[in-house]
Amino acid sequence: MTISKYVLRIASRHPLYLLIYVGFVSLLGVLMIGTPADGGTSAGDATQPAAYRARVAVVDRDGSALSRALKTYLKETDTVIEIEDESYALQDALATEWVNAVIIVPEGFSEDLIRAARSGGELPDLEVAAGGDMQASALLGERARRWASLAAADAVLDRDASEDAVAEAVQSAAAETVSSEIVRTEGQEVGRGRVIAYLRFGSYTVTCSIAVVVGVVLTEFSEHEVRRRQLASPVSTWGHAAQVLAGCAVLTLLVCLWVFGVGIVAAGAESLLEAIPLQLLLAFAVLAAFALVPFSLAFLLAQLGFREEALNAIANLGAIVMSFLGGSWISLSLLGESVQAIARFSPTYWMSDAVAAVLEPTELTQEALTTAGVDIAIILLFAAACASAGFAIARARRTA
Repeated sequence: MTISKYVLRIASRHPLYLLIYVGFVSLLGVLMIGTPADGGTSAGDATQPAAYRARVAVVDRDGSALSRALKTYLKETDTVIEIEDESYALQDALATEWVNAVIIVPEGFSEDLIRAARSGGELPDLEVAAGGDMQASALLGERARRWASLAAADAVLDRDASEDAVAEAVQSAAAETVSSEIVRTEGQEVGRGRVIAYLRFGSYTVTCSIAVVVGVVLTEFSEHEVRRRQLASPVSTWGHAAQVLAGCAVLTLLVCLWVFGVGIVAAGAESLLEAIPLQLLLAFAVLAAFALVPFSLAFLLAQLGFREEALNAIANLGAIVMSFLGGSWISLSLLGESVQAIARFSPTYWMSDAVAAVLEPTELTQEALTTAGVDIAIILLFAAACASAGFAIARARRTA
């Protein structure tokens, strides 16, 4: 076991890697999920969310009842700023971010809108010039287009209605809103969700830290001088390799324990340790199984002869891509089908799915266990593929 202890000693001689990848990156995940909610409020104490009011300039070149009704509607939802219909003035307002967007109602808009709606044609579009705040500009554009769609619908419902009648009807329809309130949940559900979110980001931490730290250790053992001493020692080649890998496995387990512990504390989910210990244990097992992927990757890279600089570059780039495909940075449901299909070829996708399967249910079911078991098996296949390639290269090097 002397060689296994030497593995930990080599890792400790690289404190910068431990500090950055194991310490700093894991704490970065705390910022990703935020701080635990302070106490929470019940549904009865929830307050109404404040509506966001953007700054918009409406240029009415139509002068119709519908265009005036649109401007009135935007005054209720946003802050309408009067600006002269002059090219330089409009550009200056957008450039200085005096307004978030300029909405131009072209001449003949109302007539074209009513005619297109009643004939089944394509509705005329409003001109929206965006400012620096793209989100506010998009919000304003959607509000204006939604209003135009309501006007077209009212024009179709009553084909004999005048323009003034359509404007009055759409004002009434646009005033209809859905009531909403902020409900702060408290208890175990919040803790579960925050732990899941942290462990998804933890895939980045685990991949970086293990691929680099374990890779550096294995690289040192692959040095020519070290290999020469190994051949001269009474320990067999397989025994030496087994002790090195055992020491790296202990190092990997310590990283997983650190990441998982930080996740529990950062999520404010200490109470879950008593409430759902088995589910948390399974979640840790998923994380440990996933850690075998960067572990085997580090072994493969060391056998290929990559040095510290290459290990850092590959680990960081690979971790970013893998964590993205695992839904760490943005939910995969918001991405296209092609990206979701590609994500299934990443172990982080299956790790994320397994963590959700064991932590989301209020109690473990056969279905959840089956899902997690299949996910872990797929993760282990990724690890086995990298390890097999590494062993094949190592065997070729010994026989060369």
